[in-house]
Amino acid sequence: LDGNQFTMWVEHSMRPVEITLAHWETLVGYQLQVSSNQPTRDIVQWTLEAQREDGQWMLVHQGGLMDMPVVRRVWSNEFECHCRCRTLLLTPLQPRTQPQGTAVGWVQ
Repeated sequence: LDGNQFTMWVEHSMRPVEITLAHWETLVGYQLQVSSNQPTRDIVQWTLEAQREDGQWMLVHQGGLMDMPVVRRVWSNEFECHCRCRTLLLTPLQPRTQPQGTAVGWVQ
């Protein structure tokens, strides 16, 4: 979100992160980046949901470990998704090991 590759989200309890944009935007894709350390905290599966203008949540992408780069601190390929939203919910579904938690670079 902030374009800074050193910003990290670390979530030891596997709770989702809610991202609220300043304005309604058309999302066409996103990228994630694994942190430079602690590969045991990489997420193995996640979902990205968007809240539509009618308030309902819709699944825009479900990702998995095979979608992420093996090299540390490298952006993933872009995940395509098309929706108009202002609020996103990134939910980790499974870490590489339990209960280490999750560490991912912010959405770009």
